[in-house]
Amino acid sequence: MSDHNHFIDKYSNDYLIIDFNNLFISSSIREEIYLLDFDNRQSIIDSFNTFLQLININFINIDRDLSTFSGGERSLIAFLLIICVIRIKKLNRVNILLIDIIQSLHENFKEKIIKVYQDICSTNKITLYINEELKIIEYYTCNRFS
Repeated sequence: MSDHNHFIDKYSNDYLIIDFNNLFISSSIREEIYLLDFDNRQSIIDSFNTFLQLININFINIDRDLSTFSGGERSLIAFLLIICVIRIKKLNRVNILLIDIIQSLHENFKEKIIKVYQDICSTNKITLYINEELKIIEYYTCNRFS
């Protein structure tokens, strides 16, 4: 069993898992948004663009093929889309497990993820976890950084 299957098998009932090796099931951001929540697609697009502005990214074409983005960009996009849905659905007490996401990011992208996370903490209770070997550790909660 691969490390990734270990996490999915063991933790998928308690955590929303974002796995670096399995970020998307479609070919564009727009298609991912349709699959995530078709009824709220425009709200997700608007929220996505708001978060991009927050982290000083001017524009991402949502129809661009996801395979043309770097690994770090894809990780950031996947994280942003999930955060948009959480915000729009007003979900609370969400535990997000980032599998090989943080470890693979350039420091600049790590800072961007934390900035988005801090913004959403004002309205939603979310805790981020990361994998470390075959266990998980708390990475960030609304009041402190590990």
